[in-house]
Amino acid sequence: MQTRQSLLFTLLGFLVFSACTTPKRAMVIKSNNQYYLYNPGSTYMHPELTIYHNSDTTSQLFIKFFTEELLFNQANPEQALQASLNISYQLYDITDDKLNPTLIDSTTYFRTVEKRNIKKVLIVPLFFRANAGRDYTLKVVSLDNNRKASHTASLYVEKRTKTSAQNYKLILTQGGSPLFRQFISKNDFFKIVSNRIHIDSLYIRYMKNDLPLPAPAFSLTGEKAFNFRTDSTWIIPYNISQNYTFGPEGLYYIQADTSQSDGLFLMNFGTNYPKIKSAEAMLNSLEYITTSVEFKKIKLESNQKLAIDNFWLKLGGNADVSRELIRVYYTRMFFANYYFTSFKEGWKTDRGMIYMIFGQPNYITKNAEMEKWEYYNTQSARSVEFIFNKVPSAFSLNNYELQRNEYFTSFWRQAVDIWRSGKVYSAEE
Repeated sequence: MQTRQSLLFTLLGFLVFSACTTPKRAMVIKSNNQYYLYNPGSTYMHPELTIYHNSDTTSQLFIKFFTEELLFNQANPEQALQASLNISYQLYDITDDKLNPTLIDSTTYFRTVEKRNIKKVLIVPLFFRANAGRDYTLKVVSLDNNRKASHTASLYVEKRTKTSAQNYKLILTQGGSPLFRQFISKNDFFKIVSNRIHIDSLYIRYMKNDLPLPAPAFSLTGEKAFNFRTDSTWIIPYNISQNYTFGPEGLYYIQADTSQSDGLFLMNFGTNYPKIKSAEAMLNSLEYITTSVEFKKIKLESNQKLAIDNFWLKLGGNADVSRELIRVYYTRMFFANYYFTSFKEGWKTDRGMIYMIFGQPNYITKNAEMEKWEYYNTQSARSVEFIFNKVPSAFSLNNYELQRNEYFTSFWRQAVDIWRSGKVYSAEE
């Protein structure tokens, strides 16, 4: 019994510190393969990026580098411990044709940084020209010159209106850095800055976070459109020096002008999000691989930690195999949260669901309107493709919907059966 009770606690602690590692896998070489987008092991660097519109003609890109991921050496005239960065971007106008964008700007910056002058993170702000009333994509390549490691990101730049989310800059009170993601916690205090919107008051709508799991990949009903159900509203005076915080977990929609449909959408999914540290978080995602009877039984148990342990031990057959199943399953859940959070937790999105069950795609094609993921086994030559269409939303620029099809039934059931047989599903095996 002691072994069973300790299994979940051990893995909960493990997941916090090992979230940036994933199982090794063979690389698939194909032209134009963007597999690296959701493969954290493809590069040493994992910078975070966000965009803020300063005016009708200029915008600002913020890049946050993690110091421990940069290589510092003394191969410089000063013989000081320095990191050397190249940051280049290409700005494409997609207003008139998303599939054939027009390159309108391209620039490269060079930056050296002495280790003694920075702490855990390095934030680099860059300005670029983007005109009001237009839509863009911004391709950003960050290169660590010392390590010869790079990171590529593609960001959507929405500048059609003055009231969309990128017109608000949130600055964390502690440290004074921009907020790089839309999720916050009760411990976050921040200031709200906007140069393009005249603000006297902020109108806040709140919704409890009770959004359901996505429909199965083979469902014919598809996903229901997200409808923000307002549970409460309030108005607060706006002051650029005021510190704001939203304590209760849930969804927040902030507007300076309620006559417009868009605004700033923030999510509070708990203090540790996107990490997986609670039994409740680990339990809910089991719904993908359990029967409805199993899931209800686990949920009704008074000791849910023990019930989750018993579920994984039953699948794995012994503690060692079960630990590996837990490690991979919840590491995938962490990265689903990290990559795919939209107006709900990343693991609850269509892409997050597929990522958790099938793992990292072998092959990714992405443009301004869609993503195509391909999984295939080189030995059996069996493959499956999932297509996700970008769906415009006032609440998220990261909202994609799966093209569902009955054809996926056998692939889905095979993947779930492999998990339930005590093995990690991988399309390559």
